[in-house]
Amino acid sequence: MRAYYFEGNNIDWFIFLCLFLVVICVVNLLAMFVIPEKFSLQVSRGKTLICSVLTGGFSFITLVVFASQSFTMDELEVGKYWKNDCKLLEVNIPTGAFTEPVNKLECAGVIVNVPVAQYEEYIRQWELYKAKMK
Repeated sequence: MRAYYFEGNNIDWFIFLCLFLVVICVVNLLAMFVIPEKFSLQVSRGKTLICSVLTGGFSFITLVVFASQSFTMDELEVGKYWKNDCKLLEVNIPTGAFTEPVNKLECAGVIVNVPVAQYEEYIRQWELYKAKMK
């Protein structure tokens, strides 16, 4: 399983919680349609259905947002590599009207062009992770 980090914190437990809630809501929704209406559930089917849909939808959206905005350990290692092992040659080089500027790095004798936003965010996330681990 991959570890997810957000602002230097491991958020695996949060991703797992959201995934668990989505699964529980799907099972609950399926149970609402499978259990015949002649059985008394002591709860309103409509309210249970609405709560399941809202909880499942919110959990799914939260899961997608946090999983897409978080960083894996591999991405944190890339930030560490760029910070420690590469030499920054040029900063904010324009590459065209519809592309973002790049930083030119020299890594082990190889010139690499990295988008500025990606370079800054990976290094920032690595520094946050390193600070949390001290």
